[in-house]
Amino acid sequence: MVALIKSYGKIPAIFSSVTNWQKIFGSRYACTGFKDLELWYPHSEESQSFNDFVEFGGWKKPSMKQYHVRASLCESVASLNYRP
Repeated sequence: MVALIKSYGKIPAIFSSVTNWQKIFGSRYACTGFKDLELWYPHSEESQSFNDFVEFGGWKKPSMKQYHVRASLCESVASLNYRP
């Protein structure tokens, strides 16, 4: 799938939490083959930082964080994301 996405000139990324990674692969240390892709992880808190990040899948740090899942913006529900 990664090769297919790249063949269209797009940059693939992974969206996962450490909990989901562990459920899928059995361990947070498993399946490090995607570590060169950008990681976008969710953590439902209101902190615009990566201070809560727990390493998994070979990633030492993420690229982006979804930090507030149900923010109200202009009378709409949206997710807020952080990217330094």
